[in-house]
Amino acid sequence: MKKQLNPWIVAVVFLIFTAAGIAYTVFCLNVIDFSFTESGSYGSSDKVTAQLSEDHSMNVTDRGSADKLEGKTAFVLIFADDNGGKWDRSSDFFYECRRNMFDHIIETAAWLTAQGEAFGKKLEFAYPENENDSLLYYDADIDTPSIANSTERYHFAHSGEKVWDYIDSNVKNDEIKSSLSCDNVVYLICTTSDEIVASSAFGVYDRDLEKPYEFAVLHFCSDKDSYTVAPSTVAHETLHLFGAADLYKADVLGIGYRITDEVVNYVGTYYPDDIMYSTYDAVTGVKYEDKITQKITDATAYYLGWGGAVYDVDALGLTHSQFDTKTE
Repeated sequence: MKKQLNPWIVAVVFLIFTAAGIAYTVFCLNVIDFSFTESGSYGSSDKVTAQLSEDHSMNVTDRGSADKLEGKTAFVLIFADDNGGKWDRSSDFFYECRRNMFDHIIETAAWLTAQGEAFGKKLEFAYPENENDSLLYYDADIDTPSIANSTERYHFAHSGEKVWDYIDSNVKNDEIKSSLSCDNVVYLICTTSDEIVASSAFGVYDRDLEKPYEFAVLHFCSDKDSYTVAPSTVAHETLHLFGAADLYKADVLGIGYRITDEVVNYVGTYYPDDIMYSTYDAVTGVKYEDKITQKITDATAYYLGWGGAVYDVDALGLTHSQFDTKTE
């Protein structure tokens, strides 16, 4: 007679492997210090921060290449191949995606400038307008598993480090800051594959900042009709690099700003057009390919250092903004 496995043993083994997987994931998140997004979450991402103190303060001493959304910011655009997908640089799809990204960055810069004016902030931007800009545009081949795929990222946490290595070795970082007189530099990494993968942002906080490059990943599915990176996506991910929190879902793992369902509901009620709440138009539900209809509201301004909190951060057990006077 065939011997049956003891169900209790099976259950214990399952729990052990589950716990080990969770522990490894948390380890990767804390060591590599990146943010991730699951597919289908409207091109948004969770901002993963450094270790938090007991009073839920960020305690930031250095904020990386995207220090504070003030002054002049340079956009660096990198179209990257990785082991998950390669761009066919002779295809119409590649040319269309690249042209769209040049346009989206221009639209994002204009939108951020207008949003800054509403908060009394004067913003300036430098960005590549075409592929001939050798200072701000790059084609890359990065030897790493899919940079964009959030499922793989759990198991290949070194992808972020590989991107930082590429930026450190190939991008003219010092020249960008000196010749363009920039206060901030953000890096937009464009990847592709036949998978639908949401965009994400990798931030740097309170770590050994030998490679302090803040970058976002914008992923283009080769079935171009199934997923489009919109200008609102670019703006959303850019704001993450300056400290903005996702406001569309609760931070159930407590690895971001500890946003709660109460906060999400509050923002949805009073600030439904906040770009960190949704990259889709609050009225039509459309993600436009040629304009950004959302706003930076007071709910997000707090996390950018542009204003005070609109809710009681301490009472809700949230993490203070990195710009909160309590943390500086």
